Amino acid sequence: MQSNMKKSYWIALLVILVILGIWITKHKKSAPASLESIKIGAALTLSGDAAVWGEADRNGIQLAVKKINEDGGVKGRPLELIVEDSKSSSKDTISAVSKLQNVDKVKALLVSWLDVYQGAESILKPNTLMISPDAGTEGVNGVKIHPNVFSTWYRTQPKSELAIKHMAEHGKKRLYIITQNDSYFVTVLGFMEAAAKKYGVEIVGEEKLNAGTDIQSILTKVKAKNPDAVFYSLYDEKENIDFLKKNKSLLDPSVSIYGDELVQQNYTRTDYDQKWFEGFYFYGPKSPNPMFSKLYKETYGKDPIFGASVAYDSVFMIAKALEDEPADLNSYMRQTKFKTVSYGTVTFDEIGGIETPEDYFVMKQIKNGVAVDAN
Repeated sequence: MQSNMKKSYWIALLVILVILGIWITKHKKSAPASLESIKIGAALTLSGDAAVWGEADRNGIQLAVKKINEDGGVKGRPLELIVEDSKSSSKDTISAVSKLQNVDKVKALLVSWLDVYQGAESILKPNTLMISPDAGTEGVNGVKIHPNVFSTWYRTQPKSELAIKHMAEHGKKRLYIITQNDSYFVTVLGFMEAAAKKYGVEIVGEEKLNAGTDIQSILTKVKAKNPDAVFYSLYDEKENIDFLKKNKSLLDPSVSIYGDELVQQNYTRTDYDQKWFEGFYFYGPKSPNPMFSKLYKETYGKDPIFGASVAYDSVFMIAKALEDEPADLNSYMRQTKFKTVSYGTVTFDEIGGIETPEDYFVMKQIKNGVAVDAN
């Protein structure tokens, strides 16, 4: 009797150990899977002409990934950011995106300046989300709509019209335009030309510059046309500095200089002379949520430039899409309302651009080294 009881005891114990072993084995296999990261890729302009904005993109993206992971990640899994340098060129942007998709197997992509360094949108794999934090969406989806490709950057048309309208309201009727020679500025020029017709401003000359152009000869041509306003946007460092140093001596003092977000960024640079920008007008976005600006400065020791906050917002949009796993990603992105630090609540329109309930652009003028609301 006692022997049978001992036998039953050992059999029961063996069964329990077997069951426990199966349970442990099962959970040993599943636990790492539940913690496996979700990879997202970023092809950013960390070197070359647009490096300063690639850095801003990366900083904003890293802040968002950190915040999302601190809050539990996506479906309980942490986001893992893989960054490739797109080197401010179309060729390297395509190579970076290809590597991120085919080697790293990322689930979503962020790409710097997709309107200027084009091509990566055409190699996007099905049901993969691509967001550019700093591309004019008209330059990406203006001719052909690429499914699942979006931009969180500010729309090009309203800011271009805002500059022309300001000129017209202040008696500026003859405009000369100087920009870099790239696809984004082709879009800008198109919108400025349309606005000029609307507001009665004559465009007396246009220059689309390649690297190495002699700025003095360009400004001599400008002076010969006798404009009363010049719009310029140059991201090539040498050309930009040459323009800033020489425009006041070569142009009539009555000529008003207008610029874009580059002026907003550059006039605060410590390696630039603030006197270069005195009197300049520029359009730019309103400041992002103060909490974001504070966090950015605490983390990186400087104020965010344009691109940082929308890059931050882009990651949260990606995280929401990964969490919801929609069957039709393209429709989902256009039908979903996203909360942002840059604009408030937004949606995407038919060409993948931001739609906001408010006008987020303002005209500023630099007076005594400070950007103030333009009269």
